[in-house]
Amino acid sequence: MKFFKHAGLAIAALLACSSAQAILIDDYNVATASSVSDSSLDATATSAASVIDGTNIVMGGAAGWTRDITASLTAGADVIETIVCNGCQAAHVNAQNPATGIGEFIYSGSAVVFDGTGISFDYTLDIAGTILNFYLSNGDVLTTGPLAATLTGGSVNVSFGSGDYSAITSLTVEVVGTQAADFTIDNLRTVPTPASLLLLALGALGLGLRKKA
Repeated sequence: MKFFKHAGLAIAALLACSSAQAILIDDYNVATASSVSDSSLDATATSAASVIDGTNIVMGGAAGWTRDITASLTAGADVIETIVCNGCQAAHVNAQNPATGIGEFIYSGSAVVFDGTGISFDYTLDIAGTILNFYLSNGDVLTTGPLAATLTGGSVNVSFGSGDYSAITSLTVEVVGTQAADFTIDNLRTVPTPASLLLLALGALGLGLRKKA
């Protein structure tokens, strides 16, 4: 009985630690919408501040963080637009046919710990091929590769690199779209350490407790 009591406490502690490792980078639940667009092929992005307000959680609720957005037309004679939407509580990078372009979400603030194994997000995309690049203050660059089209919603995990993620002070999410693609992102977050790995540690702990019993 003593073993099971200790094991139960260990499970609760380990699972609590696992849940705590995930951080919500941005849920895009804003009260005030913001947008920026670019219709000029001049190699210069347009930018704007995007207010963090209402129930919007950024970097797990850490104080002092800012979010800027940019849009840059790279091909085609139309418009690329980056939006943080208060109606759908999500963010978008949309290209009007035949435009192709890049949208960015740029975060900066005081140091935040990115525990876990990587970055995850939910998305919809009407035309396959959009790529997301994540530029972190520790020098690491993460990339998704071309995303599959989905109008019903998908989720993507991108693994962390070899850098130190214990004091992240900036993150740029670069959305590189394909021609006429409409992309939506939501619930940008870190990926917690898998509970299965923690349970392996629990097994080793259990064996040690049984030997003592």
